[in-house]
Amino acid sequence: MGQQSTLQKIPRDPLAESPLTLQQTFYPIGFPVDIRANRAAVLEAAAESWGSFPAEFERAPVRIHVAVHAGGSDPAPEPVYRLERGLMLIVSGRDDFAFCDLRSRFGWCRISSNMLADRGWFRWFFLEAMAYLLLNQEDVVSIHAACVERNGRGVLLCGASGGGKSTLAYACARAGWTYLSDDATILLQGSGSREVLGRPNQFRFRPEAMDLFPEIAGHSASIKPNGKPTVEVPVRAFPRISTASRSRIERIVFLKRRRGPGVQARPVSAADALERMMSELPVYSEEVSRRHRHTVSALVAAPACQLEYAHFDHAIPLLARLVDES
Repeated sequence: MGQQSTLQKIPRDPLAESPLTLQQTFYPIGFPVDIRANRAAVLEAAAESWGSFPAEFERAPVRIHVAVHAGGSDPAPEPVYRLERGLMLIVSGRDDFAFCDLRSRFGWCRISSNMLADRGWFRWFFLEAMAYLLLNQEDVVSIHAACVERNGRGVLLCGASGGGKSTLAYACARAGWTYLSDDATILLQGSGSREVLGRPNQFRFRPEAMDLFPEIAGHSASIKPNGKPTVEVPVRAFPRISTASRSRIERIVFLKRRRGPGVQARPVSAADALERMMSELPVYSEEVSRRHRHTVSALVAAPACQLEYAHFDHAIPLLARLVDES
């Protein structure tokens, strides 16, 4: 993580409420993101998200400016995202909004002190959303999937929100698998390989996961992605869980919850797997979407299946057999 610094010579913008005198560079999944702000709490929030990531890739940094003002709505309404002609807007009422220019990989955010006080909300809906949105333009492809590894073989757990990706990923990790990511797994654009990057520093659970895993009950910090409360737990809270930041994918598994006992797996063609994954990605410019599709096409060379299950205790043994057969 880069060192925090105070910028001494910044041209005064007559429309700005206060100069952004604080600067620090962070490295989400290894890529430089330069953040400037007028409150130290913004950089502290960024450190919570990315402080554990080392610099890995030499790139021109993504730039994000955050201006904090006093007051604001409490609680802030859930943001709305709008994308048009390379411009992204994130709006959570008149007090909290952001703008991203995808072509120049620059984002500007104006938020209230009330929103910033809820670190999880600010990080999830604004800071992390902006950083990964901008990184997806030239550097990476973010796949909506969890990732675990068994005996050195990476497994993508794909599916819509609520499909059990985070729960199954944690259950696998608790059973001795290696953990990489619980909701988003990263491909390097144009890599042509099946190697993925993980974000193994945290788990995010729905509150009902506390009934399945009593050990997470003591973690009460919550955010509300997709309008649902979510409990965020640092992976360091579970010292017995092994983690990795990279893996080669040997199996792609699309999850589907079913009612009643039993578990089954059926094959999914590479073409079907590609379309399912692409349907989960945002639609960017034609050129960016073309690069994303080319990158994901290399990934679906791994065998894919749909896993239908009711409980993770039933899913893990079958999943293990599928991986061992790869």
